[in-house]
Amino acid sequence: MRRFVIGMLIIGSIVAAVVLITRRRSGSGADDWGTFAEDTLAQASTAASKVTDSAKDAASKVTDTAKDAASKVSDTAKDAASKVSDTVKGA
Repeated sequence: MRRFVIGMLIIGSIVAAVVLITRRRSGSGADDWGTFAEDTLAQASTAASKVTDSAKDAASKVTDTAKDAASKVSDTAKDAASKVSDTVKGA
């Protein structure tokens, strides 16, 4: 299933690239190809920076979640240890 999904993403990307190039070149002459490349590179640069920002946000959320989970585990362990010590003292 995982290979299928990855394959579909790759095929979809290839189809999208072909459609984009076909649309861009259909109404333009040979001289406009440089403009097309500049536009595409600018869009790719913007997309890359957005992906980087998203990755940073995701990493910070994971870090915050891990810290919260660690503190909850620590608190639970302390509570369990105090209950055990109270039980031992009471016995």
